[in-house]
Amino acid sequence: MKRAELIGFIVLFVSLAQAKRQTASAPTVIRINYSAAQNAPELTYEEELITLLLDKTKSKYGAYRLQRTFVGASQNRAILELDKNTLDVFSTMTSHEREELAHPIRYCMYKGLLGVRAALIKNDSNKELEKIASLQNLRRYKIGQAFDWPDHFIQESSGLNVMSFPNLDKGIRQLRESRIDLLPLGIVEIYPVAAKNHLKVINSWVLAYLAPYYYFVSKSNSTLIRRLEEGFELTIKDGSFDALFNKKIGPLLKEAHLDQRKVIYLRNPMLPDDLPLQNKERWHPFVRQQLIPREQRSRN
Repeated sequence: MKRAELIGFIVLFVSLAQAKRQTASAPTVIRINYSAAQNAPELTYEEELITLLLDKTKSKYGAYRLQRTFVGASQNRAILELDKNTLDVFSTMTSHEREELAHPIRYCMYKGLLGVRAALIKNDSNKELEKIASLQNLRRYKIGQAFDWPDHFIQESSGLNVMSFPNLDKGIRQLRESRIDLLPLGIVEIYPVAAKNHLKVINSWVLAYLAPYYYFVSKSNSTLIRRLEEGFELTIKDGSFDALFNKKIGPLLKEAHLDQRKVIYLRNPMLPDDLPLQNKERWHPFVRQQLIPREQRSRN
């Protein structure tokens, strides 16, 4: 072999070896959904949590890079993007239909509290709204919910007068224009929305139904499914999940004073059969005491 050919062979060998090492060490890109309202430099709680899960499993599954991916405001459309390979992780409330379309990571990131709903009202709203004490009373008023939120069907199936809107901004506009009387939102999200939009939160009662909120992954992405499930187990075991939850969600719960509110319970007919109701560490005490026993009784 001539000297020039030998040098060329060595250069090619080194280049291929370097390319192989770079490929092997390249981080896995994980595309996670966000809404237009989340298009900000700071991480949301859901992003912080998935970052924690992925960090805990890095030694086994390797480096990663989260990539925010906007797939529109519709939850129904977003979950379909998982199988189109345009999205890797989508977070939403579970339902029969959604678990048929994608694989749920059955660890509720809000510990079941997203189904505990206080109501936004205008500052000059009728004081009678604070005095609502039963489902029958509540049926007299117009309630707003996004058309593709599972909450819309849950509340409507309980006989409530539910008006539709396409997204939260439009719902707030309907409330201000008195086209709806109440806009229920999860107790873990309502206070920042109220402050931003100069609205009040009902203090005397909450709607409450079991509504697990999961990360969803394409059923074909078995590696990511295992990684997130193992991440949850590790963070529950070492207390880091609770630490993050208490840091980000704890202040909102403190403001809510759940123990001082009347609970108006609704049945969630969209719940899948496969729920980890016996895993106490996955649920908030309020959910364990108020919602899970009712769900278990309804299933017996």
